[in-house]
Amino acid sequence: MPGVEAAGFANFLPASGATLRYQVALDGNERGGGSGKITVGERSIGGGYLKALGAPLLAGQSCPELGAVSNIGPKALVNRRFADLYGKNQNLVGRHMRGLEDSKGPPTEIVGIASDMREDALNAAPVPYVYMCLAAGGWPDPEYVVRTHGDPRRLLQEIRPLVHSVDGARAVFGVKTLEQVLDQTLDQPRLNTRMLALFALAAMALAGIGLYSLVSLVVTARTREIGVRMTLGAAPSQIVAQVAGGVAPLLGSGIATGLLLTLLANRALRSVLFGVSPTDAMTLGGAVVTLTIVSVVATLVPARRAAKIDPLEAIRSE
Repeated sequence: MPGVEAAGFANFLPASGATLRYQVALDGNERGGGSGKITVGERSIGGGYLKALGAPLLAGQSCPELGAVSNIGPKALVNRRFADLYGKNQNLVGRHMRGLEDSKGPPTEIVGIASDMREDALNAAPVPYVYMCLAAGGWPDPEYVVRTHGDPRRLLQEIRPLVHSVDGARAVFGVKTLEQVLDQTLDQPRLNTRMLALFALAAMALAGIGLYSLVSLVVTARTREIGVRMTLGAAPSQIVAQVAGGVAPLLGSGIATGLLLTLLANRALRSVLFGVSPTDAMTLGGAVVTLTIVSVVATLVPARRAAKIDPLEAIRSE
């Protein structure tokens, strides 16, 4: 159709959370353990699927055109992660593997190497994947992908009647842009992030209120002492510095403890982060600065109030 750059299909879309796992045996491989088996993810693809997704082909060729009945034997592509782990710095194109096809049939030939895609989830690093070349109709309910020049929604009005002309009983549903598909996979992580942010803000507010209350209590308990100091000539700025200086060790120990706990929880935090490390210097620095600002504000308010105490009334208070 005019405006279509590439079109293809697959059993599942990338980052959909739907993944098939198989164990395959690669000819000449010695890294699959005692049995020689390799655990891989699987996608069954056909047509110009990889081209439609914009996934570069690193070596070999894409899936050949397959009819409903093919005598050329099963073909497949592997991703770069597979090649890096099991290729031994050699070209895998032309090698064979077993485990994805009928055990009585011929082995699957690797015809190409595709670039890595985040097939399992957007926050999951690429793992070894095999892309089985499938003939049209080889999967009962495939996901079709179409890359277009213009607005994909406009082209949909032409695709629907074309599909119905081929198979009148076939329904076209769940049509989305790939951006929408990937955006949907982030719904749960976004909810988790909002909840964590809410708890973090609550924790920050409680810490600020607690520190304010503690400093206020200290100021109240030392009202007479502050009055005596001011009577002897202490400037208001010295009173503020003295009160704030008493909080500084508490703030420093709290920040040090927080950083230590973050390092200890490194592995647990990685499961809820994407694109950033739990030990990212900029993130930790921002957290320290934010906590310091909140602590300074919570400390200065009662400290400035202490500096405005009337010395005579402070001495008489006890």
